[in-house]
Amino acid sequence: MAEIYAIGPLLADKQQNKLLLKRLNADLKAVAPKASAIDFPYVDHYHPLKMILGYHKEPIRKQLCAGPGKFQVEASYGYSSDRKTVYIDLGTILGPQTIPRLARTPLNTSSRGVGELLKKVVGAETEKVVFVNPENIATDLGMGMFSELGVTFFDQRGLPFEVSGGKLGQIASFSFEHFDSRWQKLQYWLLDNQTEKSTLTGEQSISQQHCELTGASPELVKFLEQETKKFTQQVDELLQKQLTNQPQAALGNGFAFGCLAFFRQVIVKDQIAAFAENTDFETRLQQADYFVTLDRYGPFRELLAQHQLPTLVLQTTKDPPKSSPNELVLPFQLADTEFEQLEKGMQALVGLLYFRKTN
Repeated sequence: MAEIYAIGPLLADKQQNKLLLKRLNADLKAVAPKASAIDFPYVDHYHPLKMILGYHKEPIRKQLCAGPGKFQVEASYGYSSDRKTVYIDLGTILGPQTIPRLARTPLNTSSRGVGELLKKVVGAETEKVVFVNPENIATDLGMGMFSELGVTFFDQRGLPFEVSGGKLGQIASFSFEHFDSRWQKLQYWLLDNQTEKSTLTGEQSISQQHCELTGASPELVKFLEQETKKFTQQVDELLQKQLTNQPQAALGNGFAFGCLAFFRQVIVKDQIAAFAENTDFETRLQQADYFVTLDRYGPFRELLAQHQLPTLVLQTTKDPPKSSPNELVLPFQLADTEFEQLEKGMQALVGLLYFRKTN
């Protein structure tokens, strides 16, 4: 019987993944000639935009826009094959790599660049905007984006001002007078790929959980949390919504809060589940006998568990992960960023599966 092992990207480097697959196939050939390992490109935990646009056979496009600070960044985006959907890599605009840690000013960061990009790439045929890779160091809960799109924010004196993460608490009111109605006709999807969940405020607040990303000191963490609490509670009251305590509102360092508050059609969805629903992903699942993945890819493992597909899970953490009946956890405690460690783990996997066989 030919046994097929589907391998999703285990390393961020594309060439290293290819080499790992090649060496795994060489090991398999030595002990089980009919078995083979195949690339499973339908799940790319490191480059979701590349995964989605690869399915549509569309290129990744680049566009300059404002970063979370005062410098321009090169945003990555692309279109579906029918041009009705725009995919935007939020991390390329607001991710930690856009500003060196020592230069981060969490009180002044803004999501304005996302609004700039939307105005440049959304066309008359666009029906949906999908944000992927929500890792985000901007602390303004998406208000900079809305300011760029036409929402006006006023302080206690009734004067308009430029909003940022450190000024959320100063917002006394806002106006949609100059907010183009076309933005409300679109559907917005925010795809969640984060395993560690936060809340807008409280013990697991975004200000506390993301301080390493934003560069906020303990003092600034307290201030940012106060500003966040003031603003989110005020928005809930003014718009008659109850978003502050919803876990999904914290996605993207609170970027989802702004979208849920000010856009009309917003869906927050797990990245892998969303991709599965909109492609032939599930058909491709049936083409493999086994899947090999890392323990930290929880959403993908959950999807495989739902289909009861046999899965070999490589352990990267000290403590063994919780497993489902369809899974076999291999406690190698691999460092998933090191090629040599993963290669040794794969060799051990082959030895474990075929230990009774000889050449």
